[in-house]
Amino acid sequence: MIKLGWYLTFYVILSWLLFLFTAPTILGWIAFFFVLPYFYGILLLCWWIFVHRNRNKNPRVKPWIWVTISILQLATILTAPGSCFGVKQGDRCYSNIQYLLSPDKPHWTLVEDAFWGFLLAYCIAVCLGFFRLSFVQYRSEEANAKLSTRDEDGNT
Repeated sequence: MIKLGWYLTFYVILSWLLFLFTAPTILGWIAFFFVLPYFYGILLLCWWIFVHRNRNKNPRVKPWIWVTISILQLATILTAPGSCFGVKQGDRCYSNIQYLLSPDKPHWTLVEDAFWGFLLAYCIAVCLGFFRLSFVQYRSEEANAKLSTRDEDGNT
C-alpha cells in the first residue's frame, strides 16, 4: 500500500506540473496555481492518512477509473485557456485546442466555457480514483503454510 501511495503522490506532482506548463495564461494559472494545489494538498493528506490506516492491505486498482481520469485530464488541458490576447479589453481567452488548430478564427465559446466543468469533473474523478480501491488482506506466513499443507479435501 505504501508503494501505491508513492506512485499516486508522484502522479499528483507530475499532473500538476503538466497542467502548469499547458496553461500559460493568467486564467490558467489562477486555476492551476492557486486552486489546484489546495485540492491536491488536501487529497494527498487524506490519502496518506488512508494509506497509513490500510498499510497491511493489498490494494487492487480499478483501471477503468484511471482511464476516465486520463481522458478528463486531457479534456481539461485541451479546453484550458491557451491564449488571452486582448483579455483586458474584454476579449475571451482561446482554448488550447482552438489555439493549436485555428488561432485566428472566431471563438469557440462552447469549448472555452467547458474548461471549468472539465476541471471539476477531473477533480471528482481523481477523488474516486484515489478512494475507490478494493483490498485483499495480506496473509501471514503461518496462514500460508497451513493452506499449503492441506490436501484437496481440506485435511491437514
